[in-house]
Amino acid sequence: MFASRLVYTFLMNTTPLYSDRTQGPKPRDAEVLPKETARALLGLVQRKITENWFAKAFPAECEDGNGIVGTDRSRLQADLDGLISSFDYPLASNADKKLPELVNSANMTEQQKVFDLGHSAVVVADSTVFDLLEYTARRIALPRQGKWHNFFKHYELHFDGDSREEAHETFQGEVNELLCQGRVIYNFNVVGFAGTLQIQRMGTPEVRRLMADLQPNSGDKELDDLIIEARRRYLSYKEDERRIGLEKLWDAFERMKTIEPLTEGKSNKKASANKLLTYINDKPLRDVVQKDMEALTNVGNEFRIRHHETDKHAVPVDGHDYLFARMSNAIITLLRASNRLTK
Repeated sequence: MFASRLVYTFLMNTTPLYSDRTQGPKPRDAEVLPKETARALLGLVQRKITENWFAKAFPAECEDGNGIVGTDRSRLQADLDGLISSFDYPLASNADKKLPELVNSANMTEQQKVFDLGHSAVVVADSTVFDLLEYTARRIALPRQGKWHNFFKHYELHFDGDSREEAHETFQGEVNELLCQGRVIYNFNVVGFAGTLQIQRMGTPEVRRLMADLQPNSGDKELDDLIIEARRRYLSYKEDERRIGLEKLWDAFERMKTIEPLTEGKSNKKASANKLLTYINDKPLRDVVQKDMEALTNVGNEFRIRHHETDKHAVPVDGHDYLFARMSNAIITLLRASNRLTK
């Protein structure tokens, strides 16, 4: 039964809508949440509150003490306020009311949305919406309707062993459908051994392709760890994390230039890098890659990637994907030529 429900949920949330089926999917290249998408995502969380998906984490007990009958919204609101300090929108207390309309404000950045609560305006940044989605995934479980209490006029709620997993599967699919329709370059993915749901930035199509290929198996644990950390951080929706990911990738590049064994007792980065290049059999291509390595080394020295002196140039945000893709291409080419990528 559980498996069949998951199949149904998967099909409901992955079947393209009519326009995408007939005209083809539109590219997902938006960095900023469209206001309609932000509003829909907040509405989705609000619906989960109304439908008591938070009741297992924040149970409201029946007055006779014999079971869960709803969600303790005051405890939910307090928990939300404590964990997402930048979130001022009274989500839990307004759960049964119409979702406030978005209003325009000339003073807001592109990544901020303003909600009109009737008596005040509340600013919600894209990063806060993403925090809310990840918070929701940690707290929800799918309730089952239990027996009817005739005296108090309500049903008991039950949560079985599949409640959390089914809630995660369903919520993930619903969020990803909205992100896809909003054409943004973010996905709600299962991450790590614990299976945590996290918002991840997919990047440009070129970055997505390179991420799939950037799977090191170099025999040098520190090099592999640097590449893996660079990938992990670069998938973040936070600019600061992506900047660190770029730095880690440059660290991996410098480490890679030293992994070729030389004559015993000698250590020479240039000689090791030249030996690494010899794995590229085609000399014209080898010359191109060598020049690209030299150029990338200069980029790392001139921009605030490897060095942070005041005379170094800051990397503009819109240059992150370009530099990450360019460096990834060089690393992949050299590791593949020397048989150091996971097959």
